[in-house]
Amino acid sequence: MTAFVPLAHLDTWALSSSLRSKLSSFNSDGVYRVRENDRWMAEVRKEWTALWNVCARIKQHPAAKEWELGSVWIEALTPHTESTWRPSPADCQEAQMAITTNPAAFVFCGPNLLHFPIGALIALDAAPRCAVNWGDWPRHHLILEFRQKESEE
Repeated sequence: MTAFVPLAHLDTWALSSSLRSKLSSFNSDGVYRVRENDRWMAEVRKEWTALWNVCARIKQHPAAKEWELGSVWIEALTPHTESTWRPSPADCQEAQMAITTNPAAFVFCGPNLLHFPIGALIALDAAPRCAVNWGDWPRHHLILEFRQKESEE
């Protein structure tokens, strides 16, 4: 498998525009939990309509017939920082989508790296991954874990 596989392109203008008002909701690691333990965070449904709408469009992707959504979060990287290397989820596939970015922000997947254009939903292979922001302004990615659906026999 290629390290990065494009899945879709989504309009993220409303989500990008709404980020500034939500930055205080991010934890000290620059993470905003959207969905955890197969449950949506209540404030996403009620207070962050733009994020809820993007997630709903992702769930309507044709591939959604084959997979189900697991954890979802937004990862923020301030200028000149990086995330820690993390292993691929054991039973999940991961996809990421840039909400805000700059030309010096990249995702490493094993030895491969890619700058994600805004709105591109991209699946990552099973290699360990990390993100870097060598640019001068923040970068935000929506990160989704999804599992293969159980076959109904």
